[in-house]
Amino acid sequence: MKHISKEDRETYIKTILIVGSVLLIFLVWLWWSRIYTSKSNVFNAMLSNNLSTRGVTKTTQQDNSNGKLTQTSQAQFGAQYLVETKTDITQPSDGGDIKVSTQSFSTPNEDYVRYASIDMPQVKNQPKKDFSSLVSVWGKTLKAEGGGGAFTESIYGVIPFGNLPSEQRNELLNIIHSQGVYKTDFSKTEIKKEGGRTVYIYDVSINLKSYATFLKAYDKMLGLKQMDSVNPADYEKADPIKVKLTVDKLSRTLSKIDYQDENSDETIAGYGIAKYVKLPENAISRQELEGKLQKLLQAIQ
Repeated sequence: MKHISKEDRETYIKTILIVGSVLLIFLVWLWWSRIYTSKSNVFNAMLSNNLSTRGVTKTTQQDNSNGKLTQTSQAQFGAQYLVETKTDITQPSDGGDIKVSTQSFSTPNEDYVRYASIDMPQVKNQPKKDFSSLVSVWGKTLKAEGGGGAFTESIYGVIPFGNLPSEQRNELLNIIHSQGVYKTDFSKTEIKKEGGRTVYIYDVSINLKSYATFLKAYDKMLGLKQMDSVNPADYEKADPIKVKLTVDKLSRTLSKIDYQDENSDETIAGYGIAKYVKLPENAISRQELEGKLQKLLQAIQ
């Protein structure tokens, strides 16, 4: 048997280690590029991440001949289940633009809202309309009066959000896949650079019957009972909702929803952000708040 010198053995071992390291790096790169960041895996991971976040911020914009709306909603699912929303509305009128801004807090059981500002165009030869007595007065809607609806509207979007334990999250994801809630052709997914980051843009068709089945299961988990009266069979022949979903390739988070049948979009950001919010005290009823607004409008006509 040929004797192998100590130097040859060391060289042999070093060669094996180098080749092994290169092979390991190649396999990791292959897994990263072909599996972890594949279009299907990123899409499915996004759905899972949306159901395991402590908070998320959505900005909705609509602009058409009837006016312009910008709405920013910060939902949180930590110590508090709450959605804080700021809404700015601009509506054209004969005398100029009417501008209204509101702030609201919505929990699973009640809603609070206030007018942050109201600006109406001044009518010729009449004093400027003054809404200062109404601004910052909080109106409250109890659950028995329909309160909590704004909270569910925020988390039950076309792509729902929440912070569920893994068992419940997996149960919902199984419903999504088995019912075919979201349909997309991954081979047609667009790849773009936005803000220096790679994003995937998916053309998605949402089956309303399957979506309703999913929402009922989610609503039951949360114990909100907002979907008790919903019958998925009623949506058997409903046209699907068509959206474009923009998903960050590396973070696997949803960043934008474009509604194809409407002139509106939602920008998604602020994942994981949550803060303590002290709910308004001494709020009047929402009905009383709207009554005060109507009296002011009648008084200045």
